[in-house]
Amino acid sequence: MSASRIYDLIGYILIVNLFEYVIIVGLSKLPMYIIIIVFCMLIGTLKNHTSMSMILTLIIFLIGYRILPIWSGVDSLNVVARYFVTNNWDFSMYLFGKMSKLNGITLYSSIIVYLIHLFIFLYLTIRKFNRKEIYNNVS
Repeated sequence: MSASRIYDLIGYILIVNLFEYVIIVGLSKLPMYIIIIVFCMLIGTLKNHTSMSMILTLIIFLIGYRILPIWSGVDSLNVVARYFVTNNWDFSMYLFGKMSKLNGITLYSSIIVYLIHLFIFLYLTIRKFNRKEIYNNVS
């Protein structure tokens, strides 16, 4: 078997040093952290309870990583699950030519679903915050 035939079968080998890899993966996971922070701010402005917003955000994060991938594996539920932000917020799954494990989710659809959720969360957070009566007690 020739070297060009092996290259065609395997694909390509990408050589990246460790520092570049950590930066690339960190930047691809940054949208996940941003939407978690925005969701925590949304819950905090809705309920006026800081610890409850952190606990609910942690629960959503754990559900997104443990329960939704199992639920999304069922083909009849995959149609709905592909629009959850937790299935679309980790862009590191598309690095180096990989694809999503769920049917119907591509990089472009993930970006669109992510941006829609981000703008909805930001809009609701800013709208609720602007409606609050906040008093500044400066002596």
